[in-house]
Amino acid sequence: MKDFAQSPAVAFGRAQLDKACRAAQTAVEYTLAWDEDLPKQSYDLVKEGGCLRIRAADEEGALHALLDMADSVEARGDLSALREGLNIPFIKNRGIKLNAPLDARAPSYTDCGDSAQENIAFMWDESFWQGYLDRMALQRYNALTLWNLCPFPVMVRVPEYPDAALDDVMISSFMAGGTSRALHFYTPEMKENLVRIRRMTIDEKTAFWRRVFQYAADRCIKVYLFTWNLYLYGLEDSGYALTERADDLETQRYIRCSTAALLRAFPTLAGIGVTAGENLCVEWTEEQDMHWLRDTYGRAVEDVLKDDPDRDLALICRTHQTTLPLVKEAFADFRGRLELSSKYAMAHMTALEKPHFSDELLAAKSPGTGVWLTLRQDEFYLFPWADDVFLASFMRQLPQTDLRGFYLGSDGIIWGVENQSRNPEVRNRYWFDKHFYFFALIGRLGYRGEVDDDEKRMLMRRLAPGLPPDALLEKYRHASHAARLISLAHWKPYDFQWYPEGCCYLNEPDTTTVFDDLNNFLRCGAYPVKGIYSVSETASGCGEDGINALTVADEILKQADLADRITLPDVTAYDERELKADLERITSLARYYAHKVRAAVLLLQGKHEEAARYMAEAAEYWKHYSAETARWYRAQRLSRLRGVVSPDMWDTRVERDVLICEDRRL
Repeated sequence: MKDFAQSPAVAFGRAQLDKACRAAQTAVEYTLAWDEDLPKQSYDLVKEGGCLRIRAADEEGALHALLDMADSVEARGDLSALREGLNIPFIKNRGIKLNAPLDARAPSYTDCGDSAQENIAFMWDESFWQGYLDRMALQRYNALTLWNLCPFPVMVRVPEYPDAALDDVMISSFMAGGTSRALHFYTPEMKENLVRIRRMTIDEKTAFWRRVFQYAADRCIKVYLFTWNLYLYGLEDSGYALTERADDLETQRYIRCSTAALLRAFPTLAGIGVTAGENLCVEWTEEQDMHWLRDTYGRAVEDVLKDDPDRDLALICRTHQTTLPLVKEAFADFRGRLELSSKYAMAHMTALEKPHFSDELLAAKSPGTGVWLTLRQDEFYLFPWADDVFLASFMRQLPQTDLRGFYLGSDGIIWGVENQSRNPEVRNRYWFDKHFYFFALIGRLGYRGEVDDDEKRMLMRRLAPGLPPDALLEKYRHASHAARLISLAHWKPYDFQWYPEGCCYLNEPDTTTVFDDLNNFLRCGAYPVKGIYSVSETASGCGEDGINALTVADEILKQADLADRITLPDVTAYDERELKADLERITSLARYYAHKVRAAVLLLQGKHEEAARYMAEAAEYWKHYSAETARWYRAQRLSRLRGVVSPDMWDTRVERDVLICEDRRL
């Protein structure tokens, strides 16, 4: 029988329990023992008089038990929230998706935005990672997925390609640009204007990441690296004449050798994730793409497993820009653990409780093949959105058959530190702290399947101790509910196609950010599921038996009214003042959308004057929202929109929507 005396994870959990007991001025009596016969990550709890007898399957089960005890003490002052018997996580792996901007020469998919540029230095700050991983563990996340276009040159020296390694950490004073397919993210102009921000040899970099990954293991967090393909950033001056051509045999060899070197250098890595695109599919067919992945990453994993057959290592194949039959055919002889990954809600997880984008894959895959679900939240970057009722329903309805886990994140902004606020007091705060409630709810719902009201109030007190938790909880719920509903009546799947918080999108042909005006609302479809109807369908009489654009508008206004009726007291702490302002300004955006949708329906019905009145009212709500947003937040360049965005930049465009209503030619 093992014990937990030397476990850093258990020491961390005990420290949280001790902290909660000191704050509550109480003490708890418990015993903690190791029981390998229990399911992984679980613990069994028995209450005997005033003492808790806990048996844990492993370090993670013990950590869960201690954190659950700490939460119960903090929420209720005692251990009454704990459930006797066997406690097993609702979802086995609960992960974060972090696009990791490692260097100007080693970009992520998001590097042409302010957020990425501001986060490069933090990727090489050990104290940042300690705080990051602690926050993950406290909210019950146990998987971290790091995404980079070509991480190898800045993380490891490859024996077969010793010169394909980069010392130091560099940024560029020349702004990153490029395309929505991640081309030209590192250019000659950027190279001419490189600035060193940290001196590090490649060996020191490898040692750095070993420490980071070990710290993750000490918090029971598994780390996976994900790449897009085919990109060779950082190898321009390596001397190996590698090309971003899938039929380049030397490039294939480099990817295989680099992947193997990476996995060997970091024995705590749990796996590597791969993509059959974005740049891989330009000249080749999808069939060739999958075989290329098999012959590079797949062979590398097999090489590593040949030397270490007992290693628990996964190859996660995204089903983006490919099909399941092609994956099966290419990896039919793969001697390793192949898992799949699917975009469960596209880029907008806040729209509907049960998306259907992964249904076909889940129905067709082989029984027993594990699936990871990508949960993308690219709707709200400034507003810390969190509808607790919606999220509970969303998480409970995740398909459970062969569910390996989920990873939660964005592509349009980096979930590291955030610098959107105008106040230097909160500069470089963790994204997790700004968006604390959303982050905490998803992690806990994934871990336990539910979060009761006492726990929610506890989270409210952690978030904003100066605000009344019950009122804050209700206002948060209704404001978030109102804000999310617009994507039912006005739907576009990808982040660059629809950014609700800014009412704009990327016009791909000329790579400019464009306001989503009333004409677009007339044409745009609804959420692609039976029973939800768009503006144009509603105007033609559809939707009496379902959810149409007008019923969406009505519900938006109902939820906004419920939120606005709740008055929060004045507070002095800046972050609490900011949160209060967020909850107040977001209902103006919701009302703007409700009136814009009504105007669009009326306009299609030929009721110009009535439409103009609604649009004029919508414009007033927009201007209040945009002014308040500009008051609290600075404009920022958003990578997926390829431009600087601030809602007040669209004030004139909003006024032109009124003119569209008045134009009798429609």
